[in-house]
Amino acid sequence: MTPFAPSAADRRLLPEGRLAGPMPWVIAIMTFLTLLAAAGGLALGGAAAGLGG
Repeated sequence: MTPFAPSAADRRLLPEGRLAGPMPWVIAIMTFLTLLAAAGGLALGGAAAGLGG
């Protein structure tokens, strides 16, 4: 065994597959919330510009 080979406990920390575990869901939810905040900001800016006319 080489000194840099991960142990069994270390291998359990990282998922084997690229899309394993909850990480894709976290990324999807955070992307959705970012887009929602951006859309809200644009809508609020448009409404404020319309009122300031």
